[in-house]
Amino acid sequence: MISEFNIDCLIKIFETLENDHKSLHSCVLVNKLWCQYAIPKLWKSPWRNGERVSSQVSLIKTYISAFPKESKEILIENGFESSSIESNKSQRQIFNYMSFLRNLQIYHLESSIRHWLIETLNNKSISEYNKLSEYKSRLLIKEFFKFIFTQSPNLYVLNASSTYRNYDLLTDAIENIPQAKTCLSMLTRFKCYKTISIEMKLYPAISKICHNIKRLHVGQVEISKDLILLINSQKDLKEIIIEKHFGMKLNNNPPSLNSKENEICSLNLKKSSSITYLEFKAIYFNIQLLPKFENLRELKVKANGSGIYSKEQLEPLLNVSLKKLEVFYWECKHSIYLEIFSKFFLLNGQNLRKITIGARLFIDVNNSGLLLNSIAITCLNLQYYEGPIMEDNIIEFRKLLELCKNLKILRLCPSREDRKSLWVIPKQIYFDDLLDVITFVSPRSLTELRLVDTWTISLEPFKNFLLSRKLLEIPIEFYCNPSIIILTKFEEICNEYQSILKFDINEYKLK
Repeated sequence: MISEFNIDCLIKIFETLENDHKSLHSCVLVNKLWCQYAIPKLWKSPWRNGERVSSQVSLIKTYISAFPKESKEILIENGFESSSIESNKSQRQIFNYMSFLRNLQIYHLESSIRHWLIETLNNKSISEYNKLSEYKSRLLIKEFFKFIFTQSPNLYVLNASSTYRNYDLLTDAIENIPQAKTCLSMLTRFKCYKTISIEMKLYPAISKICHNIKRLHVGQVEISKDLILLINSQKDLKEIIIEKHFGMKLNNNPPSLNSKENEICSLNLKKSSSITYLEFKAIYFNIQLLPKFENLRELKVKANGSGIYSKEQLEPLLNVSLKKLEVFYWECKHSIYLEIFSKFFLLNGQNLRKITIGARLFIDVNNSGLLLNSIAITCLNLQYYEGPIMEDNIIEFRKLLELCKNLKILRLCPSREDRKSLWVIPKQIYFDDLLDVITFVSPRSLTELRLVDTWTISLEPFKNFLLSRKLLEIPIEFYCNPSIIILTKFEEICNEYQSILKFDINEYKLK
C-alpha cells in the first residue's frame, strides 16, 4: 500500500513538473523508480524555446543512434559518415525515448538538425556545406518523420510550422506511413504558419485522420478552402485562432460586406456551436457570423491593416446575443465607435470578467461615459477593464467602482477626438478628479492601476490616493507616464509609502 501510494504521489509530482525540465533532470538521478516515472515526462516535449545549441545537438544524436537499421543505411548511402550516425553505438539505450514523444514542434526539429549538421560538416568548405546542408537536412527530416510516426503511439500537440518549407515531407509522411493515422488520431492541438502562398496538401491530409482537435491556430496568407475543410472535419473544436501571416503585405482598404473574403469567412465558420474561444489577428472577421457562436466565452479581435471596420461593419454587434461571454478584447490601429460597444455590453455583459478596448482614434469620444455606465450596470462580475475614459466621466467612473466590486485591474486611456500621428504631442489631460474618485470609493479589490498614454497627476491627489491605500493596508501596483515619476517630489512620496508601493526607476514604473 505504501509503495502504491508513493508511486501515485510521484506521478502527480512529475505531472506538476512537466514543464520544468531542469527539475525533471534532477529527479531522474534520484533512483531507479524515480527515473522510470520521470523519463516519460522529460521526453514528452523535448524541444523548448531558448535551448542551448549543445543540448539540441545532443538530442539529435540520441535520437539518430536509436534509428532503425534501414534508416541508418539510407543516411550512410547518401553521404552521412557512419561515425556520426553510430556515435552512441557503444551505449545501449535503456529507454525508447521516441515512444514518449507527445509534442512535436517541426521548426524546433529543423533547427536542432541544422545545428547537428553544422557540427557534422564542420570540415567542409562554406560552398560545399551550403550545397550539402539543404539536401542532407531534408533527407534527415524525412527519416525523422518515419521514426516519429512508427515509434510514438500518439501525438497530442503538433506545430507544423516549418522554417525551411518542409510541409511536403510532413504531408508525404502522413499519407504514406500507415502508423501515422494512429499516431495523429488523438491530436488535440494543431498550429501551422504557412509561409508561402501556394496551395498545400497538408490541411487535407490532416483533415482525413485528425478529428479531435480542440485548439486550432493558423497563420494564413489567405483563408483557403483547405482550412475550411480542416475546421469542418473536427468533432468538438473549442478554440480557433486565425491571423494574417507576418510576411504578408496588408491591404489597408476595408473589405466590403459582399466581398469574396467575407464569403470565404462565412464558409470557414460553419461549425461554431462548440467554439468557446475565437481570435482574429489582422485578418477580417465578418461580425454577422457572431450570432452562431452561442457558446462563445472569449472573443478577441486585433484589427490592423486589412482589419479596418467601418461603422456599418460594426453595427451587427447590436444584434448579437452572447450570454456566456467572459472576455472581450478589441484592439484597433484605426478607429472604433464607443456607442456600438456600449450597447453590445448592455446585451452581453452579464458574465464578462475582462474587457479590453484599444484604438488610435475614438470617433465618438463623448460616449465614453455611456460606455462606462453600460459596463457598470451590466458587468457586475468585471475584474479587468482596459479602455477609454474622459477626465470629466466622474459620475460614471464612480458608479463603475461601486457596482463592480470584484474589479482588480484598471488600465485607463484618455479618450481623444483626434490623434492623427503618434509623434504629435497631445494636450495635457489631468487624472486628478478621477484619482479622487478612486480615493473616495477606496475599492478593496483593486490591485493595479495603470495610466496609459499622457495623463497628468498633481501632487496632492496622488498623495491622498496613497494614503487611502495605506489605511486599507492593501498594496497596489501603479504605472504611469515616466515624466511623472522622475520628479523629485513624486519620488519622495513613493519612498514615504514604500510599504504599499515599490519604485523602480529603471522601468519607469511604480510597482
